[in-house]
Amino acid sequence: MINMNTLSIIFLAFGGMSIAMAFVYFYIFAKTQERFIQYWGLCWVCYSFSLLLLIINNYFGEEYAIFPFRKIFDMFNLLFLLMGAYSLPNWRVPGYWVRFSLYLAIWTIFVAIYQFDLLSVFTPIALFQLGVTTTLCYVTLKHWRFSTLEKIAALVIFAMWGYGKTIISFMEAMDMISPQLYLAEVMFSNVLNFMVFIIYLQSAQSKLGITEKRFRLLAENSAVMMFLYDLEPGRFSYVTPSVEQVLGYFPNELKSSSNFYYNLVNPEDYERMDAFFDAESYEEKTKKDILKFYHKNGCQLWCEVSTTLIMDHNRPIAVEGVIRDITEMKMSSDMLMASKKSRDILLSSISHELKTPITAVIGHISALRDDKFDSEGERRHAIDTVYNKTLKLERLIYDLFLLSKLETNQLSFDFMVIDCSELAQDLIDNHSIDVTSLNRQLRIKGDRRSLENTRVVVDEVRIDQVFTNILSNAVKYSRDNEPITIDFTVNLKKQKLFFSISDKGVGIPKEEQGQIFDRFYKMNADDERELQRDFSTGLGLTICKEIVDAHGGEIYVKSAVGRGSTFTVELPLYMDQY
Repeated sequence: MINMNTLSIIFLAFGGMSIAMAFVYFYIFAKTQERFIQYWGLCWVCYSFSLLLLIINNYFGEEYAIFPFRKIFDMFNLLFLLMGAYSLPNWRVPGYWVRFSLYLAIWTIFVAIYQFDLLSVFTPIALFQLGVTTTLCYVTLKHWRFSTLEKIAALVIFAMWGYGKTIISFMEAMDMISPQLYLAEVMFSNVLNFMVFIIYLQSAQSKLGITEKRFRLLAENSAVMMFLYDLEPGRFSYVTPSVEQVLGYFPNELKSSSNFYYNLVNPEDYERMDAFFDAESYEEKTKKDILKFYHKNGCQLWCEVSTTLIMDHNRPIAVEGVIRDITEMKMSSDMLMASKKSRDILLSSISHELKTPITAVIGHISALRDDKFDSEGERRHAIDTVYNKTLKLERLIYDLFLLSKLETNQLSFDFMVIDCSELAQDLIDNHSIDVTSLNRQLRIKGDRRSLENTRVVVDEVRIDQVFTNILSNAVKYSRDNEPITIDFTVNLKKQKLFFSISDKGVGIPKEEQGQIFDRFYKMNADDERELQRDFSTGLGLTICKEIVDAHGGEIYVKSAVGRGSTFTVELPLYMDQY
């Protein structure tokens, strides 16, 4: 018979193993972003907490107080196992499972507080575990894309774990449980853990096999030219028909002359090409180089030339090689280099934007700490400065996060069909009071009749964000009592909704208008606008453009220095198809 102290040590050891395995799953999830791995990691976190509560119960002996909360973790252990089973074949997890589990958790807490009998706690949870396990087995058998034997093995392990937990719940309710049964449960949890990890490995292997098959298919059908060049008498003896696809020439054209390859490259590359067909230039048996080739039709392309020197009794007799069109790869590489350069510029801009407010914050906080201010007014001014600079940092970080989501297509949009007149009215109502309270005249123009019976598909919250940014810029760069005009119109011929915001402010120089949608662009303003300009992150219009692009629309500006600016947004109309 195992005493409870020994059993607690065993539980603690296996609980540590479960939490360690959970961290392994979380690490894998961080690398692969596969949702089922995250759910199964949470599954073992819950089981570890369940064991912890069991250990606490063994030491303190307050079975009734601890066990209801332990059953909550047992319930979520099975629930996360089910959610992982749904996510493995990329199925959406039904929401009712989460709702039921939350209801049962609330009921369990209520029962524990008011000291109901154990049967009132364990019976609903046991029935829930029964339903979850049955569904888990069904999803495994029906939707997993593994072999029948693998699915049956997983089904047996899941069924033994889930139905075993259900039976243990009933036995706990009737006080029929024994330490040996808990020990068997803990031992079997490692079998389940091993099975789950095997399932992950099998899933990864399956995906790797699919990727490998696709890569092989791509390689076998790629545009590759292969050739054999005899060093004596010095001409091509074999050229694959794919040369026509790669370079536009027929095989016989390359065989017609020993130096025909001069027609394929620039004169400055003749020596590099000669080196492929000169045995003495080979320090090793293989060579590889990237050269600019010319297609028969005159267009340029980048090709990778790989050759191998063929020897016969230590005497070079021929060169076999492959010419591969890598134009797209080269262009991608150039784009990557340009992207890295752009990233470096972006990082430099971010560093610059962060440095100024951080320097100011550090300086003022140091002065406050050293009590270098003579008056309360100076201290208040320093605190206000720190507060404003901190707000700018917060807004900069938020804008960077939002821009990153937009540029990587990770920001979700809640698109809906809405009447143009309703959208226009909502945007005006949301901001008219704000504008007039800042001593600006607001003028509303547009053909309201053209807005009737027309609709657009938009995320109203995001469009309101665009509207807010443009309108705030109009207020920022115009003077008191100057009019700001908002115009909404629909052009049925172009099937577009137009809305524009015009101001009579400082305007934008023509040479700067092409940069206003770039990251961290800030228009030079007069001295009285400098404080507002300093608070800007320089990302607002960039975010506006990304949002409008995501709607399939356009945003542009017309401006003249000293006469003001007009920002216009075009959105495609929603045309019913019958």
